[in-house]
Amino acid sequence: MNRRDFIKQSTLFASGLILSPFIPVSAQARTTDFSLTLIVPQPDIAVNRIQSALRGSALASGTISYSEVPLSGYHLADLVLIRNQRLINFKQQTDDLSCRLAEIYREFARDQVIENPILIRLVSGAFTTTPQHVYIYRGNEQLVRHPLHQDTEMELEGLKGNVVVHIQNGKVRIVAAECRHQTCQKMGAIHQAGQHLVCIPNQIQVSLDGISPYGVDSVAG
Repeated sequence: MNRRDFIKQSTLFASGLILSPFIPVSAQARTTDFSLTLIVPQPDIAVNRIQSALRGSALASGTISYSEVPLSGYHLADLVLIRNQRLINFKQQTDDLSCRLAEIYREFARDQVIENPILIRLVSGAFTTTPQHVYIYRGNEQLVRHPLHQDTEMELEGLKGNVVVHIQNGKVRIVAAECRHQTCQKMGAIHQAGQHLVCIPNQIQVSLDGISPYGVDSVAG
């Protein structure tokens, strides 16, 4: 299945990966929130491989939305996994999913620079509906918790330089970053619960929370 067929099949992963919306939310629902972002030279093949990897993992226990963002210029290929608002270094983990993602990264992304690529996002969150706050992390350290509908601009110190985050009219974007390819600036704005922006060189992650229909905050901690 290529990624176009994947999109047509549903914005939800099919083939048994969808929880019924009538199943009560439990602690398990909070442990499967994740975002997977990839920039690779062969997206169709990579998406197939990632779909297969997710299908056999605990992350498959919820709905997963799919989106694409065209990027202009040259960008470093990458694959980023965020789980429960934490940036996961899957290259150093030994569980089956991490090993499969590391293999996909080595095959499709490692040390490759791509011209005008497509950024692909897979985001879980069957129960998150309305974002309320912007969370900003450096690595796994929370730096900021700010109301989404309170306009502001803030400059944060990253691992290799500063990153400027702009919040306006319920949307968040990275408007400046001291990184080589500035991919994070070209990701555009986020405004839906569970969405993320990531500046990998600076280890800065911007995330949106959400409120579930059952009153459970999608951001743990």
